[in-house]
Amino acid sequence: MSISITSLIPNSTPSQIQARTAIHKEINDLVSQGLVGEYTTTLAMMSEEGLQRFEITQWSEQANNQWWALMEAGPAGVEAASYLEQMVAQRRGYAGAYLDDCFTLSYRLAEALDEDFPVSVELDQLAENALAGRHPSENADGTRLAKEERLNQFWQDNQSDIETMLEHYENLKQVPDHLGDWLDQQQISRSEAVDQVIERHRYAGLEGARERSDALTNTAVYQLNRDGAGGLSDDLSSFMVFNDVTAHHRANETFDPQAYADLAHRMIEIGLRIGDANMLKNAVSGQLYHSDKQALIQSYQTLYQPMRDQFYSALSDLEPEVNLQDLLDNIKHGDPVGQLPDGSLHPQQDRLEAFVAQHSLSLESIANKQLQLDEFPRNRLEWQKIEANGRRAEQLVYQQYGLEPWETGTNSRTLRELSWQGVDYLNSQPDDIRQNLINDAKARLESLMQQFMSLREEHPGLTMTLEQLIDNFRFNRPAGQLAEGGLSSAQQALEAFLQDNEPLIVDYIDSSWLLGKQDNLSQIDYARWMDSERASRYADTLLDLIEQSRKVVGQGVV
Repeated sequence: MSISITSLIPNSTPSQIQARTAIHKEINDLVSQGLVGEYTTTLAMMSEEGLQRFEITQWSEQANNQWWALMEAGPAGVEAASYLEQMVAQRRGYAGAYLDDCFTLSYRLAEALDEDFPVSVELDQLAENALAGRHPSENADGTRLAKEERLNQFWQDNQSDIETMLEHYENLKQVPDHLGDWLDQQQISRSEAVDQVIERHRYAGLEGARERSDALTNTAVYQLNRDGAGGLSDDLSSFMVFNDVTAHHRANETFDPQAYADLAHRMIEIGLRIGDANMLKNAVSGQLYHSDKQALIQSYQTLYQPMRDQFYSALSDLEPEVNLQDLLDNIKHGDPVGQLPDGSLHPQQDRLEAFVAQHSLSLESIANKQLQLDEFPRNRLEWQKIEANGRRAEQLVYQQYGLEPWETGTNSRTLRELSWQGVDYLNSQPDDIRQNLINDAKARLESLMQQFMSLREEHPGLTMTLEQLIDNFRFNRPAGQLAEGGLSSAQQALEAFLQDNEPLIVDYIDSSWLLGKQDNLSQIDYARWMDSERASRYADTLLDLIEQSRKVVGQGVV
């Protein structure tokens, strides 16, 4: 028996649900592209009202942090902060207009297709084809989308609205990442003091966790309307921001930062009590992410500040004025060092060239640090998706708590059938039961060995041992990863072997100590060892480390 999703929401249609789902997906795509604030949020919950109109919160902790840093930098900083407000409002306006158009057109497309949810074609597929100079229904490989006539007719009927939507998207993409670049783009004249304070706080957004700025909150909440009448909302009760692990501000009247912190503490405790490695991996990743960012900022500032002092000491009399960031941008882009933002060359380019020649290594190092900071993941989730970072977090969980990466979900330490058994339990049993436990462990090994030998017969070139394969499973490595590096030619077959035999492998790992094959926490009663007091203490320590990692370099927690 199947239940239609429309039956769960009164008076809804597949087209309405498709449009709402498409926008939720598009918002996530914009976040991943870095086109909207890294904590831009919309709730996925659906209701009859929410299928017609709903709010999104565009929020960037980095923009908020930078705003505070500028506001604390004197009159020039206050002026710079006002420009930052304008830049953020422009970006949010373009994003809101684009998403509002996308909401409307996704609904119209679903209506044109007249399909049940989910529809076979989404709006971005048609746009991608059209922007590449093809018919909207023609893919890059020359194939045609189903219902080609309907799709082309939809495109023709909505051509003007689609062009407006794509114009909003292009405008959004053109908004620079950095305030100085935006001021150049907008051709806004400003004093040298403003330029210098903007330079100095170029990466201030990456530090700390500041209180919510009311100035940036005013343009954060945008209501999307399926009829295309969306716009800014002044209802801040809809301001929804889900920070990484801890929250430092009251986002609205119903939001309690202490309750949020208590919830984060409780989630870590739960991960410890049940022995879920992935829950703890997410928590320690927050610490590692901010620590990596803090270390990178520290190394950048160590290089940047002395060079800034030397640059303005030697070249502050240049006419027209040149700032250090312009020079660094030229170095990064491979442009002449004396190139000005309008593309012309500075009349005293020889002095700039002499300065660069004298400080070339330091300037290149600073430029490279800036590239690293520009490319640094904007939040913990992006950081954790990088394989090397994820493995560091897994290794830390293993070192600190003895939990291996596979111990998550139903495989969590205390949720597995055999994981509670250990030496104390074994010694408390009669001889016959102890022997049965050992015999069961031997039987599991024999069963795995037989199946593994069959696999090796099917793949004569396979040199990996069963223990190597299980070790790869335990530490979240590719099944076919070889000890000497590289992957086995039987990678797919090995992955299938692990998937087909996972329950048996898990039971084998838990009981292998009975065969003298490994020494791990399965030999103790984890549930008794990780009691509520220990879990609370460990959670306190981890949250303290996360807070420490979020400090502004050279200052206390803001």
